[in-house]
Amino acid sequence: MSSQPPISPSGEAPLPAARLHTAVIECQYLPPIETFARLLPFERIRFEAHEHWVKRSYRNRAEVAGPHGKIRMSIPLDRFKLLSSGERRSMQEIRIAYAEPWLREHWQTLEAGYRRSPYFEYYEDRFAPIFNARYETLLERNMALFRFLAEALELDWDIGLTDAWHREVSMGQVDLRDAIRPTKNRPDPFYTAPVYPQVFEERHGFLPGLSIVDMLFNEGPKTRGILEAAIQ
Repeated sequence: MSSQPPISPSGEAPLPAARLHTAVIECQYLPPIETFARLLPFERIRFEAHEHWVKRSYRNRAEVAGPHGKIRMSIPLDRFKLLSSGERRSMQEIRIAYAEPWLREHWQTLEAGYRRSPYFEYYEDRFAPIFNARYETLLERNMALFRFLAEALELDWDIGLTDAWHREVSMGQVDLRDAIRPTKNRPDPFYTAPVYPQVFEERHGFLPGLSIVDMLFNEGPKTRGILEAAIQ
């Protein structure tokens, strides 16, 4: 019998099966801080590309800070293409709608919330072209933003998509699909929500549960260390 660990169906290089090396998670829009903290221990991130669309999640929603408190930014979807056939759509088929100027509004929201933060301008030249691009699908947009955030945090993840839908994940993987939601998270005893300085904290106190961009624009290069301390 061979002593070599099996190669995955996608042909990726094998990793020791006894180690949890891969996180499988839904693709989120500007994910919350908790998502990044809980992904830190893994070497591979696989976004679920074959799931059916799920409402009321971070897939097309992000929460950021503004002068008047927490703001929810939602990406509108092409409802005709989503529902016209009467069939449930997979994540790869979810198209973004551009009939309304939501993209400009989201960028203006970020500017109003973070232009005064210590690190917004430091990341702006790299972040703005990716954020303001008109991607056709939600998956493309979320993936592009996630790759930028991983690079900004100097996280050397192997990032990719699932190759098929599986109700149960494979050995060596952890299923984080829908573990982190706007309403009720799947508890993680190893995660402690961090507290850090925020731009408008003097007005409305510390706002927990925001997008990772809130910490990135406020803490810059310190962000990774804060995340590492949050997941122990």
